[in-house]
Amino acid sequence: GIGEFNGSRNTLNFQPVLPISLSPKLNMITRLVLPIISQQDISAPGVNQSGLSDATVSALFSPAVAKNGLTWGVGPIFLVPTATDKFLGTEKLGVGPTAIILKQQNGWTYGALVNQIWSVVGSDARADVSQMFVQPFFVYNWQSGAGLGGNFELTQNWEGNFTAIFFNPTISGITQLGNQKMQLVVGPRIPVSIPE
Repeated sequence: GIGEFNGSRNTLNFQPVLPISLSPKLNMITRLVLPIISQQDISAPGVNQSGLSDATVSALFSPAVAKNGLTWGVGPIFLVPTATDKFLGTEKLGVGPTAIILKQQNGWTYGALVNQIWSVVGSDARADVSQMFVQPFFVYNWQSGAGLGGNFELTQNWEGNFTAIFFNPTISGITQLGNQKMQLVVGPRIPVSIPE
């Protein structure tokens, strides 16, 4: 039911997070979000687009040692115009701040990620980007490494003056690849409130 042509969209987010130790006291947590989209009847009836959307790349600088289970980080985020079709992206390069805070205690991890992106260059034919993203999250992990949780995604588009909210219930597992621990997460994206 998206847009005037009652379209549909499937989004698969490729979203690796990689912590890098910069010193005994400082880590840099890198995060890439690369959406892979397939959509029908969005731009016109009977017209489909599939491919990459724009990527967001962030670098969060964080203390290497958590205190009382509390971890936080701040840094820059970049909107990179990687879309393979003009209907899948903004055709803009953007930049802004991002921050995360999370607490781990008794098997629980909960916290929030927030960022704000403004476009700085790009196609004059496309709308400017001024967008805030807020993602509160929670997960409970058993000693086996299995986890159950979820997150909300709130996107506020200041230029288009609309808000979209999704809930993502998740199932996760922790494994190890060499010396690096990995968490794999899967779950559906459920619209709670999306613009008409």
